[in-house]
Amino acid sequence: MHKININLIQQLRKKTGIGILECKNALIQTNNLKEAITWLREKGIVKSIKNNDKHTKFGSISMHITSSYAFIIEINCETDFIAKSKEFKTLMNNVLKKMLALKIHANKINIFNNDINTDIISITDTAKQIIKENIIIKRYIKLTKGNFFGGYIHHDGNIGVIIAMDIVKHNPQYNPIISQLAQDLSMQIAATKPLAINKESIHQKTIEEEKNIILKQTLKKHKNQQIINNIIKGYMKKFFTTHCLLNQQFIKNQKITIQEIIDLTSKKINSKIIINKFIYFKIGDM
Repeated sequence: MHKININLIQQLRKKTGIGILECKNALIQTNNLKEAITWLREKGIVKSIKNNDKHTKFGSISMHITSSYAFIIEINCETDFIAKSKEFKTLMNNVLKKMLALKIHANKINIFNNDINTDIISITDTAKQIIKENIIIKRYIKLTKGNFFGGYIHHDGNIGVIIAMDIVKHNPQYNPIISQLAQDLSMQIAATKPLAINKESIHQKTIEEEKNIILKQTLKKHKNQQIINNIIKGYMKKFFTTHCLLNQQFIKNQKITIQEIIDLTSKKINSKIIINKFIYFKIGDM
């Protein structure tokens, strides 16, 4: 039995876009990358090769929420028509199930690596042959820090949000109330795309860059330092209100902030609520 270098298989797959077994067979027949490509062309296996460089700017987002984690994944294809198709939805479900079965630990956003699991690659390869488009598992992440998780997928599947929270005195009888809060917060994030949970979470470099921008704009009109300081202060207050989740106005009731809706919910369940982390995915963002 021929033993083929896995790196050669991956190189051939990257160049052609065809399945692992087809790549392996071509290399068994030729034992050379260049000759393997020629052999595949001679056999008429060219459709995936032609599609390999096509831009995958459409797709869908899927997620899975449990009591111990929240998982979100983005898969891309070439056209909006395919992204909305029954076949693509089946692919999303199959890949999601396999990723969950692998019990992947991913506490930061990961770009999918073809070496992660041959079963997952096999699922996408089979789908490519049916759908006739290039398919890429783009990114995924699993949030595990917290004791309550939630999420939201926009109706078209183009935006997805997951959130991890800590309920300090978690009483299961209040789960419906907490679930509603998690849903509301996820929808808020989907609608407004905040940069961070609070201003302390925003990188200091980003804050200084914003201050420098408004300073340069202000110096063109004003010379009085007190006026300049007040303008910068007002600008940064608006910046934090816009880009920090807890400072934002609640989209369902703009008379209160997100922090206030969390505080109100805390009183209802008699427990402090801490937002640990949220993840926002939008098709084509990266």
